[in-house]
Amino acid sequence: MILGGLDIATTTGAAVMKDGVITTQTFKGPTRKRNILEDEKALDAAHEAKIGRLFEDFMRVWLMENRVEMVAIEAPLPSNNVRQKTVVDTSSTWAGHALVKTTEKGASLSSIYRIYGMSMIACAMCERFNIPVRFIAQGTWRKEFLGNGRPGDAKKEAKLMCARLGIGISSADAAEAAGIVWTLNKQLNPYTPAANSLFNLPPTVRDNVG
Repeated sequence: MILGGLDIATTTGAAVMKDGVITTQTFKGPTRKRNILEDEKALDAAHEAKIGRLFEDFMRVWLMENRVEMVAIEAPLPSNNVRQKTVVDTSSTWAGHALVKTTEKGASLSSIYRIYGMSMIACAMCERFNIPVRFIAQGTWRKEFLGNGRPGDAKKEAKLMCARLGIGISSADAAEAAGIVWTLNKQLNPYTPAANSLFNLPPTVRDNVG
């Protein structure tokens, strides 16, 4: 079965697993310069429509050219626009440092709108071709592919893992898509070595991986 994985964001990574080999692509919509007097929370409907149309075209070609038979998409994160981060409070007198949690602004409204909209477009296009879709939680594929569900820098770790496994990538987002399709394959085939795994590398390459 030919599997596909999507890491949908402002820059979207797409990965295909076929015959034990993972290949990747990257979709990036056009950028738009915002007027400094414009409300940063405002959405430009025409611009978002253009990105949606281009992504729909990308999905159609990607699915047809690669003959994808099943797709996994990273489950969109909750739409709350804040996130917590643990930082070191250097002003603390306790042992010189203290860990505190701070609240930071999360993704912008336009980013959230785009992720949800593009995810729906991807699902609709797969439905058109009768291709089943599975959402995989971010922490799940990171745990399976990286060994850590909450790494400090997921994109960097994904790129490093792809390098170790000999997976060619076109972007950091494509590296994450590789992790998603790798996890889908593992979920479907839990008792067989995953494609591009260390066990499938030639001995000389495997011995030098570290």
